[in-house]
Amino acid sequence: MYGLRGAALDGRCRELLDLVQLWDRRNDRIEAFSGGMKRRINMAAGLLHYPRFLLLDEPTVGVDPQSREHIFETIFKIRDSGTTILYTSHYMEEVELLCDYISIMDHGKIIAAGTLKELLTRLGEGGVIDLEVAPPGCPAELGEKVEAQNGVTAVKREDDRLLISSKNAAHSLQPVMKVLEDAGCEVTNLEIYTPNLEKLFIHLTGRELRE
Repeated sequence: MYGLRGAALDGRCRELLDLVQLWDRRNDRIEAFSGGMKRRINMAAGLLHYPRFLLLDEPTVGVDPQSREHIFETIFKIRDSGTTILYTSHYMEEVELLCDYISIMDHGKIIAAGTLKELLTRLGEGGVIDLEVAPPGCPAELGEKVEAQNGVTAVKREDDRLLISSKNAAHSLQPVMKVLEDAGCEVTNLEIYTPNLEKLFIHLTGRELRE
């Protein structure tokens, strides 16, 4: 189908089986392979005709850690050879590791796109204060008072929850808590975290990652 035959096809098969580290299994039936090995064979088949563009749709789902590392190594080699890769995944740590440009989708629509650094600045370069207050909550104008505090760059309110982006979350915590105390708000849960893609997804959609 791809115009490959004879010695050229044989040589390409040897090259790709070496790439995915399965040359020593070349005479075995694929039905006997593990899930991770089958994923690597699929990748080799997709590369057979020297594609300029490769789509990898969740290639590490259901594979063991060793096969996952093999797949990552192969992806880096494919990228370095000049092939453009479109990589889709629910595993945000993989996206952070592999991707140069990232698009976040929700309900079939792109809601954010950019480099990893560009996206994470939406949460504040210095971290996020995520807190919940006891019902009946806090005054409506509380978000504006919190956002006025030194270092705070953005505040998102969801019912009795506040997501506070800051240039330095640790330094902003004390003045933020003072504002809440003065407003008579009782904090029931508090977390400070470093920005990452999973936290950004939740920040943008209000929901955990889902299948």
